[in-house]
Amino acid sequence: MRDIRNKEKIMNRKRSKKKSIGISLAVIVILGIIGSVNGEEVETANTPNVTESTEAVLRSAEQEIYTTELETPQEAKTELEEAKPESDNPLMNAKIQIADVMNGTKNEKLGEWAEIQISKEILEEITQEQFSEFCNDVVNESGYNWFTISCEDGTGIQFAGSIPYVSTYGSLDNEGCIAESMGTIMVQEDGKYIYTEVE
Repeated sequence: MRDIRNKEKIMNRKRSKKKSIGISLAVIVILGIIGSVNGEEVETANTPNVTESTEAVLRSAEQEIYTTELETPQEAKTELEEAKPESDNPLMNAKIQIADVMNGTKNEKLGEWAEIQISKEILEEITQEQFSEFCNDVVNESGYNWFTISCEDGTGIQFAGSIPYVSTYGSLDNEGCIAESMGTIMVQEDGKYIYTEVE
């Protein structure tokens, strides 16, 4: 009986050893798999991701393009004006300058006014066609509170409300408005502009 029990004990020990060897092997295999997966993750983490880099470059380029496209309407308008070809009309070639229209206490913007500067000598040589082109293509529907043609001697023409059909000639204040009226320029039924002096 003892022999049988001893044999059973020996067999149980062998089985336990086999089980523990089997378990040890299983643990080693599992650790090996985990290690290789972690190794790949580490390798992947250390390897630059070309796809991500390309996407980052494209994203950066898109942002640059987007930023460039986001201009104020005036910047866009100025760029277009500078890009357009020279005209034989000095009024059309003059650079438009924009200023804010402020309330009486100068703490709130009410709108904008526009101005071009031109010499008195050149203004006196402007033809009916050139003046009409400027009124219809630049002043008309420009959206400014007023549009002024300024001369170096302090006089000029103001289109109140950017209305191209009637304007006032006279001495200007520092905001491009008529300080003292000397005459009126009005379009006639035939499309010609007539200047009438103030009496």
